[in-house]
Amino acid sequence: MDVMDNFADVASFAEQSYPEESEEGKKIRDFFELCRQLAKDLAELLSFMKSQKKCNEKDFLDRLDKFLKSWDAALPDKNYFLKLHHLIFHVIEFIKQYGMYGRVSAEGFEAIHALIKKLKEMSQSQSTLNRIKTTNGKAQAVMKPQVMAATDKYTKGSTAKKRGTYKKQPSTQSTDAAESLEAYKTVTVGGEEFIEVFGGEGRIPKKYEDLWRLLTTSFVP
Repeated sequence: MDVMDNFADVASFAEQSYPEESEEGKKIRDFFELCRQLAKDLAELLSFMKSQKKCNEKDFLDRLDKFLKSWDAALPDKNYFLKLHHLIFHVIEFIKQYGMYGRVSAEGFEAIHALIKKLKEMSQSQSTLNRIKTTNGKAQAVMKPQVMAATDKYTKGSTAKKRGTYKKQPSTQSTDAAESLEAYKTVTVGGEEFIEVFGGEGRIPKKYEDLWRLLTTSFVP
């Protein structure tokens, strides 16, 4: 987008490579004049597509038509490449269905490059005809009804159920143990206080109560 927005300045700088009165200079300036319009129309189209606002197919087609006319004028001998084909024939269907395009990441389309590379590697040792058949078959395999049904079934089966609200317990195990210690019976023997532990089978001096609490429950007094 930055390149498109600043293309006019880039073109003006590039035009200085030839004297203005020379034949080459005239050709360069005529070409860059067409490219300026192409860059302007492309920037407008991309800005429209990247917008987070709702859009309609007519607005998209109007901008696409302007861009394609500028493309054909500036680059009449340049064939349409993969992404341009996608832009012309497939984006409009998405906009018709969802009323937007910019809210969706472009990374999904980028994955097609990895797919094409993988398909090429799978068919390297084949003849040209068989390579085309293999690539076409693999690319369209996911569109077969039985494959789509299996994929949908797998997706549903591998999707976990939504977790419910997590209920935090008000007390921990250590706190519970510490609270149970408070219930231990205190006895006095020979003028000294003791705490009965292990169900009354043992006693410890009450002065060591905090240490006992720490060792048995990890509860810091």
